[in-house]
Amino acid sequence: MITEEQRFKKLIEHAPEAVTLLGIDGTLQYASASALRMFGYEIEDILGANPAAFTHPDDLPRVIACLVDLMQQPGKVVTLEYRFRHKDGRWRWIESTISNLLAESGVNAVVFNFRDITERIEAEKALRESEERFRLTFRTSPDAINLNRLTDGLFVDVNEGFSQVTGYTRADVIGKTSTEINLWHDPADREKLVAGLLANGQVNNLEARFRLKNGNVIRALMSAKVILLDGIPHTLSVTRDIEHLKQVEDALSRSEERYRTLIEQASDGIFLANSEGNYIDVNPSGCAMLGYNRAELLQMNMRDLFYSDAEEKYAAALQRLQSGRDKLVEHKLKRKDGSPLLVEISGKLLADGRIQGMVRDISERKRVEEALRESHYQIEMTLNELRRTQSQLVQQERLAAVGQLAAGIAHDFNNILGVITLHTQMALSTPAVPASVRTRLETVAQQTRLAADLAQQVLDFGRRSVLHTSPVDLVTLMTEQVSLMQRTLPAQINVQFSYAAAEYVVNADTTRLQQMITNLVINARDAMPEGGTLIIRLEHALDRQGGSPQSVHMIFSDSGTGIDETILPQIFEPFFTTKEPGRGTGLGLAQVYGIVQQHHGRIDVKSKLGYGTMFEVTFPLYKDQLQPVANHHPQ
Repeated sequence: MITEEQRFKKLIEHAPEAVTLLGIDGTLQYASASALRMFGYEIEDILGANPAAFTHPDDLPRVIACLVDLMQQPGKVVTLEYRFRHKDGRWRWIESTISNLLAESGVNAVVFNFRDITERIEAEKALRESEERFRLTFRTSPDAINLNRLTDGLFVDVNEGFSQVTGYTRADVIGKTSTEINLWHDPADREKLVAGLLANGQVNNLEARFRLKNGNVIRALMSAKVILLDGIPHTLSVTRDIEHLKQVEDALSRSEERYRTLIEQASDGIFLANSEGNYIDVNPSGCAMLGYNRAELLQMNMRDLFYSDAEEKYAAALQRLQSGRDKLVEHKLKRKDGSPLLVEISGKLLADGRIQGMVRDISERKRVEEALRESHYQIEMTLNELRRTQSQLVQQERLAAVGQLAAGIAHDFNNILGVITLHTQMALSTPAVPASVRTRLETVAQQTRLAADLAQQVLDFGRRSVLHTSPVDLVTLMTEQVSLMQRTLPAQINVQFSYAAAEYVVNADTTRLQQMITNLVINARDAMPEGGTLIIRLEHALDRQGGSPQSVHMIFSDSGTGIDETILPQIFEPFFTTKEPGRGTGLGLAQVYGIVQQHHGRIDVKSKLGYGTMFEVTFPLYKDQLQPVANHHPQ
């Protein structure tokens, strides 16, 4: 058997209206499917909840007061409008019919039948606001607004704006027609108005001349529409005094004509575009600059003239204009024939969103600027080269002076050593020399040889050594030297030798070249105490025209500790060394420098602490070898 309560719930479940039941404890006991759909809730959101949680705070006191009164009167029914919260947070207006059925068997609840009236409430509010706006507009508008009966044209009402524009007060015109007060300067304008109203029910922006109360004539813009008031057709007219505007337009027209002449004759391109970037106007110079005629440009957009990333560049330019910064920018535009055009663009964003700009061709200026930059660069390069050359000359002169002095001393010292060596050898050849004396004489002879070697290094630095030159094949020489290095250098030092297929013959003293190579290799070895790589290369240097080789480079690169750039200018000076006492004489690189100079060569060094050192020795290529030299394969 279906109980009375089940029958009741089945009925309201299929009812079209939204229904909820409020129990005696003040909580919601039931909500129909229509109610759940209306407010977006699930049944578990509703059951057991207090309806106050869903009621707008401003409406809650009124709803509570109504419910308190209702629940004291069984069977009473009331209708109430208030706001109920949708699950998405919006407030919806509802009209709720509330019935106290607490005493009814099978119901025992307060029944809410409600419907959503939000649209009606909002429409009523909009209507009230519209009527209020119309009232305020009618009373406060500076335009002349008048209400006339359509049948006879009698003035029914006018606003203050009408009096301000025409000079007629409300009392002057009510109950009269516009013809009676002689308002129309040209009757034909009135006939146009009447014809338009009869044909279309409204007239928009009719420009006409009106005679004021003081006799002056003004131009005004009039719009009118037929409306019904209590079923009677009337015309509502709004008239705006445009006399001053017309005077300004006339003056502006004359001014525009003058400026149009200036724009047409300007040497810079001048354009006007709408807010979308479409060209509205462009002067002849702008057309000539871009290679288009005016009709073509007026069918184009500013983006069409950018080479690439047009949308991004246009957006960036528009943002600069909107922010009021960087109004003068350089761009590369695309001419009609596809060629680039370097321009300087100055722009302005007008109040109505249009873009006004001027384009100046700066191609020639850029060419001049580039030529000036290149000239400045060349001057700087020349000055740097002069400074470097001057520094080298000063260094060379200083080294030459030191070398001349050192070589003179070394030469005299060699003469003394020769005498010591001679007498020592004569003494050693005497059989009667005691063994203890012989040992001392051999020590003297050994130290004399070391002193002679030292004197030879000084003579090499001072370019006073006697050279025995002949054509020397550097590939053969370096191959032998590298083979020797690999046998004598520590195993943790890797020696690499390479050259391209070519002839590497120089006119040189083989012994002095060997000495130079040995000194550079020892210098590299000492720079790599933990091991590393020594790379030796032979390369040709071409002449300035890039033709035949004129010289040969011998390049020694190590991965050692490097040299502090502050002491690089001093490394070729005699007796200069950064090694610990007892580990070097400071004459190794000085001897290399002297040998290179004596062979009419050049030595350059590049180094950086922690990144190793590279010595580049350049010798003139020997052209007139006495016999053919093998063209070596690359290695």
